[in-house]
Amino acid sequence: MKKSQEFAAIRFWAVLSLGLTLSMALLSFSLFGQGALPINLTDIANKARWLNDRGENLPFPGSDTDPRGFARIISTRVAGIPMTLANVLETHPRWAPNGVIEGWFHLRIPANAEFVTIIGFMEGATGTDGVTFEVCWKQVGATAEVVLMRSNVRYEVDEPPAAVKVDLSRIANQEGDLILRVRAGATSNRDWAVWVYPRIQSKEPDLDHDSISDRKEEELLAKFRPYLLYTKGEDYPPCDAIWYVRHSSLKPEADEDS
Repeated sequence: MKKSQEFAAIRFWAVLSLGLTLSMALLSFSLFGQGALPINLTDIANKARWLNDRGENLPFPGSDTDPRGFARIISTRVAGIPMTLANVLETHPRWAPNGVIEGWFHLRIPANAEFVTIIGFMEGATGTDGVTFEVCWKQVGATAEVVLMRSNVRYEVDEPPAAVKVDLSRIANQEGDLILRVRAGATSNRDWAVWVYPRIQSKEPDLDHDSISDRKEEELLAKFRPYLLYTKGEDYPPCDAIWYVRHSSLKPEADEDS
């Protein structure tokens, strides 16, 4: 199998997985208000407490000219996603080396729940040296935070942003603050960090651990049925195509560019 075939198939699957994650997120947003879950954090971001690393309270929505840092809900294009997205949470850290912005969401965590989002940058963030995304928990009465997720993210123009899923079983039924934090690197230049559809939702079976429930995968793949196509005339459903890539079973006589 030619390397170009393998890279094309893997890249196709990465984009497909991101598309399915976005579709699942949009469905969750449409169901808001029909029960305890999902809890969409963009819907309650105006009720969160926003701070920087100096402990300064920040307004919400903030201004993109505020050097103390700012958070706001915007419609924007996210690097690696070829469409404009609404209700994106932008969190820009304080304009200083290792500056921070964080939002504290006071919640009671339901049982059988998980935190899900996509993290990355707005398009055009060329020049940033990257940021660190963190999701933490501070239980009422506790003296220390629990770090649930920490990810160092760089700006990549053509790569899909990272899908995040955090199992909240360890803090189920606790009351406290879920903290979304972004920390700048050596500079805060163009640290246009975004959270796409951050939410707490019910966990569903996900045997392949790709942040998309097995039920939703079956539903979306049955509806849209994307295929990998090659110039020799063969085609494969995406799951079969990835199986073939992993087992080196694509036809070796295919053209280099097919």
